[in-house]
Amino acid sequence: MSLMVKLLGFTLVVMLVLTAELYTGFSGKEALMTLNEGQTMNHSTFPGEVELAVIEPSGDGMETVHAIPQSSLKDGAAFPFPDFTLRIDRYFDNSEILDEKIVGDGFDPIRATAGAGIGYAARAMPRETRLDRENIISAFVSILPDNGNSSGRWLLTNAISRAQSFEAGGKSGKLIVRQARLHHPFSIQLLEASHVPQLGSKASKDFSSKIRLLNPTTGEDREVLISIKQPLKYQGLTFHPSGSTADGTAALLRVVKNPAFPIPYTSCAMVSLGLLWLIYTLRARRKTAAA
Repeated sequence: MSLMVKLLGFTLVVMLVLTAELYTGFSGKEALMTLNEGQTMNHSTFPGEVELAVIEPSGDGMETVHAIPQSSLKDGAAFPFPDFTLRIDRYFDNSEILDEKIVGDGFDPIRATAGAGIGYAARAMPRETRLDRENIISAFVSILPDNGNSSGRWLLTNAISRAQSFEAGGKSGKLIVRQARLHHPFSIQLLEASHVPQLGSKASKDFSSKIRLLNPTTGEDREVLISIKQPLKYQGLTFHPSGSTADGTAALLRVVKNPAFPIPYTSCAMVSLGLLWLIYTLRARRKTAAA
């Protein structure tokens, strides 16, 4: 009976670890936060993933941002908003954008009639898979007011870093394709970034960042020194310093979201308890046999 209990316990531990790995693969996320000294930020970004953001003013200097994930950007896709609909006329996972005066065959006939993309043409390109190359993600989008004619067509791309303005249904807003963001209910301000150079090499063996954590919901306002060995764990996120400039004016933080991280620790605790129980039972048997 005891052997069966041990086997069941071992099987449970293995299943917990495998479940944690599987869950992490689906739900775990890793983002980046780049901060200049003195800069405050309340979001991190996902490298290699974009979103189409529709930004509308909401009064008192605030803005309402509607983020459309990259997975939803497809030819003909439509997204309703109050007073207008945003339609994707053409979408490119990777593209080449050139002045329409010099383009040849192979470029899409659709053109922008508003915004910074007027006078440019785009064509589809094979998607880049190398980490050192960037995909130029582009989309021709139309704004269709609920009452009235089209407000125009915009060329949105991550090659254009600034937002483009639009008006529809008596409202104004901005459009931009940007890196997908992970928003935080708190802010981080970089106070100081530093690195420890490796002896005889230009590479760094350790990074550290002195940050200020600001959370208006909880009233927190405190300074934290984080390093590779001592990351900041806060509200289900782990912040690791992973780089800085040589002059210490900017830092790169790796932000990891892993909701399954307690499971491996639980599994290790169960194994430790099982070993202690096994040692205890063996000693008890020896005492009984000696008596």
